[in-house]
Amino acid sequence: GSSHGTHVAGIAAGYQLNGQKGLNGIAPGAKIISLKIGDCTLAGGATTTGSMLEAYEYGIEFAKKYDGPVVFNMSFGIGSEIEGQASMEFTLDEMLLENEKVLFCVSAGNEGPGISSVGLPAAANYVLSVGALNSKESARDVYGANIDQDKVFVFSSRGGELNKPDILT
Repeated sequence: GSSHGTHVAGIAAGYQLNGQKGLNGIAPGAKIISLKIGDCTLAGGATTTGSMLEAYEYGIEFAKKYDGPVVFNMSFGIGSEIEGQASMEFTLDEMLLENEKVLFCVSAGNEGPGISSVGLPAAANYVLSVGALNSKESARDVYGANIDQDKVFVFSSRGGELNKPDILT
């Protein structure tokens, strides 16, 4: 429905992108399973709890069947009324506690700069939530800006009630 998933998959597991030696993702050659949970013809790539659960269950069963790790990358976010209190967040935590070979690595979201703007799935306790960092070097090289220290990008979601995101990159 959009190119965002392909873009993120390239960052994760790309190998010699566009035929360029050394232009690799973080884990070059890792296997990718594409599980579509949203409909990009609807606002924000709308999804349902059922489609998310089916994707998560598929990945967990894959980890069990092949006795190997599965890392879910979820580069989306849905606002929560109260951080960390959505039923899906409790479900994700339960799935992670029951499946040691599974990791959910998720976007903190793009609802910043306000506090308490981290939503589902990033507000779950045991997921690894990642916020967006604007480094001094990136600010200079990409945006032509001079900043005196690395800063959280203005759009990146932040915790308030929760100590999230877990990391910035």
